[in-house]
Amino acid sequence: REFPPWVENSNELSEIGGGNDMTCSNFQSKTDQPNLAHPEVQQMAKDFVSIATKLLLQKYGKCIESISPTFNNEFETRYTQTFGMMRDYSDSSVSSYKEWQVQKGLSSSTSLAVEPPHLPCHSICSPIMDKETWKWLAFREEFLSERYLELCKIVKEGGRLEEEEDSKVLYDNPGCLLHFGEMFTSTDHLNSNIFFKMAKSEYVDHVVMDSNMALFGTASSPSIVGIIVSTAQAYGKMVHYEAATERILPCDEKGNLDEEIIQKLDRDRGVSLLFESGVSRALEAGVHTLGVTNLCDPSAISRLLNKNSENVKNTAGIGLQTASSFEPSAVIFVPHQAFYAWGFVISGWSCKTKYKDCWHDSFDEVPRFGHGTQNRQTGKCNVDVAQDSLISVWD
Repeated sequence: REFPPWVENSNELSEIGGGNDMTCSNFQSKTDQPNLAHPEVQQMAKDFVSIATKLLLQKYGKCIESISPTFNNEFETRYTQTFGMMRDYSDSSVSSYKEWQVQKGLSSSTSLAVEPPHLPCHSICSPIMDKETWKWLAFREEFLSERYLELCKIVKEGGRLEEEEDSKVLYDNPGCLLHFGEMFTSTDHLNSNIFFKMAKSEYVDHVVMDSNMALFGTASSPSIVGIIVSTAQAYGKMVHYEAATERILPCDEKGNLDEEIIQKLDRDRGVSLLFESGVSRALEAGVHTLGVTNLCDPSAISRLLNKNSENVKNTAGIGLQTASSFEPSAVIFVPHQAFYAWGFVISGWSCKTKYKDCWHDSFDEVPRFGHGTQNRQTGKCNVDVAQDSLISVWD
C-alpha cells in the first residue's frame, strides 16, 4: 500500500512505473507505493507483520482466526497498477529480474541479462508471443509469490521471524488469509495471477475469491463466481466468496444507498438478480463462507437475496438454501497464463470486438461505470472477451 507515515517516501524506496507508448508517458515516474524488490522495504514489511501478529495474539489470543498481509492498494494479493501501467521498473526491480535470469539459466551473468520489456497501457489485441515478455511475466509471478509466502509464514508462526527460531510461540497460531481479486481476465498480465502458487502452500489457510460481477463497468455473467469458487476448491483451504457491492450498489455523498436503487431491491431483476445469482453459484460450488463488502446499508442484504426467485431459468434452478458439497461434473483445463496474452479486450469497446448481449435484459438497470459508460447500447454489456469465452464453456 502507500508509504506508512514512519517511512520516508524516497526515490530509492519507491516503485517506478513504465510503459512503451504515449498513453503511459505521464506515469513513468515515482509512485507513492514502496518498492517490494528493495531489501529495506522487504525487511520493513516482515518486521511490521511480525510485530502486528504478536500484538494481536497477545491481546486477543484464540479469537484471532486469521491475519491477512498485503502489499496491494485494494488489499488484494496481486500487483498494483496505474492506468494500465506496470509499476515495477525501479533499479532494484530490474536487478532482481536480472539475477532471476541467471538463476534460471537464461543468462550467464547479470551484465548480459536483458532489461524487462515495457508493455503498452492500452489494449493488446493480438496475443503476446514475444519470449522476452513471457520471461518478464513469469518472473513477476514468481517474485510476488515469494514475498507473500514470506509474510504468510511469519503469520503462521505467530509472528516469529527466522532469526527468532529459538523463541517460544505463546499463543495458538492464526491462519494466513489471502484475498484474490477477480481473475481469468485480460488484465491478468498487469496484476499477475499468483493464486495457484499461493493455494498450494502450507502457509496459506484461507482464500477469499472476489468478484463484483461487473469487471469492466457493466454487469457480466454471475457464472464467474462459480468458476473462481470451484477453482479454489481443489486446494483444501477455507474458501470465502466476497460479493463486492461498491460498483453495483454505489453510495451517495452521505454514505447511503440511492433511494431509486432501494425501491428496486425487492424486484427480481437488475442488481438483485445479479447479486442473488452470484451467491447462488458460490453456494453451488460449495463455498464455505459468504461476505459482502462496501454495502452502505447492511440490512439491504435480506432484500437482495430473494428466495422466491421467478427467474429460475436464468439462475439454473439453484436454490438459496445451503452450500452443496462440491461435486463437479466436468474438468475445464485452461492454463491460467493464457490470459496474460492479451490486454483490456473489452466487447464493443476495444480490438474491434462485437457487442455482447447482457446476461439478462434487466442488467441495463445495473449502475454502469468506467468503460461501461462508453459506446453504450441498450441490452448490451461490455465484458472481458477472454473471460466470456471461459464462461461460455462453463455454462
